[in-house]
Amino acid sequence: MFMKDDLRKKPVRLLATLCALIFANGTYAEPSGCAPSTGCFDSAQGTWFKGNTHAHAIMMLHGIVPHGDSSPASVATWYREHGYDFAVITDHNRFTDPASPALERVQNRDFIMIPGVEITSDYRFPGAPQEGERAIHTTALNVREAPSFDFVNTASREILKSHIERTRAAGGITIVNHPNYHNEIKPGDMLGLEGLHLFEVFNGEIEAHNDAAGGRLSTEQLWDTLLTAGMHVYGVAADDAHYFKLPDFTTYYRGTFTLPGSGWIMVNARELSPAAIVGAIDQGRFYATTGVILKGLSYDRQHYKVAVDWPATEASLASTFVAEAARDAPENSARGLTIDFIGPSGKVLQTTHDDHAEIDIAPNDGYVRARITLVAVLKTRLDDEPTAHVFTAWAQPAFATSAPPRT
Repeated sequence: MFMKDDLRKKPVRLLATLCALIFANGTYAEPSGCAPSTGCFDSAQGTWFKGNTHAHAIMMLHGIVPHGDSSPASVATWYREHGYDFAVITDHNRFTDPASPALERVQNRDFIMIPGVEITSDYRFPGAPQEGERAIHTTALNVREAPSFDFVNTASREILKSHIERTRAAGGITIVNHPNYHNEIKPGDMLGLEGLHLFEVFNGEIEAHNDAAGGRLSTEQLWDTLLTAGMHVYGVAADDAHYFKLPDFTTYYRGTFTLPGSGWIMVNARELSPAAIVGAIDQGRFYATTGVILKGLSYDRQHYKVAVDWPATEASLASTFVAEAARDAPENSARGLTIDFIGPSGKVLQTTHDDHAEIDIAPNDGYVRARITLVAVLKTRLDDEPTAHVFTAWAQPAFATSAPPRT
């Protein structure tokens, strides 16, 4: 499916997949040794698990408008059958219990569901705010129940603060979803907010607006704004899928339907259990991606290293769902791979076009994160001819001194 010389073959690295199935909220604890909150990370300490933290099953809004097209069990089955290790159903203000009989039958030693809810402040009609509502959504990850969601006539920052507090009270952690949706969340709404450590740097929903436009920061620029201000924030990718069973791929069009497979996270954890996976996400032991797969990632306060897994990346891009979700590359984009190391204010500190890279971190660098971009020429069902598409992986920041305190 690739044009000649788009990707170079590299040896396949096999990863262990032995895991345990445990259904319980757990105490989030980092593995012994190197961990992000101590200023370092080494992916060799754990196993990579693929997962999606934001997706929807069918539900009726006001009893008349369907939101999604598949049952929770069908949604879970889609992710299991497409190579995911875990998934989260996050319907609006509605709790889906992974321990229900229908979902228990989908799960096994190699695939688990983690409980979640999308807290939706425009709760009367999600996606179409009514008078007095704001379209602010967060994922309440690994909660015991659906947090309350009445936020009428409340400022955006106060809504986010309430989301975090209510999610914590329900036993979970918060991910801020599609921050540019309806332009409701501004940088000042997030800056310094206690308990905010995760947000979606990529969301596959049609109106997520990940890119900059019309004076609006891109989600990456927003991330750098928070990091430059000294916050300890990790970037998540999720597909936010609503539709799983379109009958014919000739009608497949992401400008109309929000479909699965556009973005996900690779989590480095000790085992496949809700406690281990959520604990690793909470501590930043993951990277976000729309198709690029890494085989090595490590950093400490002085050094950052990253390496791309070419065979796994090629296999990833072979998926119709992944390839056709990718945005077209800007005109005159250079083909191939680019690894950028990025520091405060979004400044690019170093760039390479090799499949591995490393950088020394100076005390005055503040933080360093890695962005890995692949421009590959593909012929998809949406293209009349081979077209350049962009795929990206975002690795988490390393901090030059001590990591900012977890507030």
